[in-house]
Amino acid sequence: MPSRPTWLALAASVALAVVVGSSSSFYVLAPPGDATADAIISDHIRALMAPQPADVVSSDRHTVKPWFNGRIPESPRVVDLAKNDFPLIGGRIDVVERNPVPTLIYHHRKHLISLTAISAPRKPDAAPVSRAIEGYNVIEWTGDGVTYWVVSDVAASELAHFTELLRSTPVGSVSQPPCPKILIARREFIACATRGALPLSPQRERVWAASSRG
Repeated sequence: MPSRPTWLALAASVALAVVVGSSSSFYVLAPPGDATADAIISDHIRALMAPQPADVVSSDRHTVKPWFNGRIPESPRVVDLAKNDFPLIGGRIDVVERNPVPTLIYHHRKHLISLTAISAPRKPDAAPVSRAIEGYNVIEWTGDGVTYWVVSDVAASELAHFTELLRSTPVGSVSQPPCPKILIARREFIACATRGALPLSPQRERVWAASSRG
């Protein structure tokens, strides 16, 4: 007479079926925000591996900020921290959960810092929370309807200092008006760029276009 399966064996079988049958179960059980954090880190790593980490290369915030106008719904807050040894080197458009989002790139002692701003109009303000993920230091906070993510392999204390400077430093200027909303086609967006700004790289343009169709 064959032996009956034990409760432990049954539990193991059910767990295996959940793992194999549906990877989405992991996302349901995972802590909130982890999918976004993974996307932010992946975009940062891809930028490090790319020929250049930015789509628009400039240390001038008056060039970087207007470059985003017409490409995304709202251009990001751009702060000049060069005097604090965190110079701005440019910006790019990343894709987080199929949405194009602005990312600013800063430099500090041979390290790159990616600052991504994600619109969160219904999310209450929240103080910075830091953690280490896959060897990278990550800081997240929310203010004025925007959730900010900072990621870098720079020391945690220096990244915290960067975050403090970023939050306490006023922008100090009024942003330029956005491009006309009639500009929808990709080529028309490029015509809206400020002089000195570079167009999207071919690889990032394909990613941007794919996310827009989704």
